[in-house]
Amino acid sequence: MTIKISAALAASLLLGGCTTSAVMETWIHNPDASLYASWGRPDELVPLGSGESLAIWDVRDSAGNFVCSKTFTISAAHFVTGTTNTCPR
Repeated sequence: MTIKISAALAASLLLGGCTTSAVMETWIHNPDASLYASWGRPDELVPLGSGESLAIWDVRDSAGNFVCSKTFTISAAHFVTGTTNTCPR
């Protein structure tokens, strides 16, 4: 599932919009099921050798061009343990 956004929403994201790193960090220590219930299915779920995984959501503009990604590290026990946000602030 790819997040589709309008040009206006893309502009607001690029100017420091909607899901900042600080907001993403509020998910740390929460169950991955709660994250998925709120954010939907990630675009990619990458298993890591340690039993952890990366849940990655791509943000695309209205033309379908990749803008940035939002990544959550999920522990083997299914809790969010970290975040990475490549979207401009």
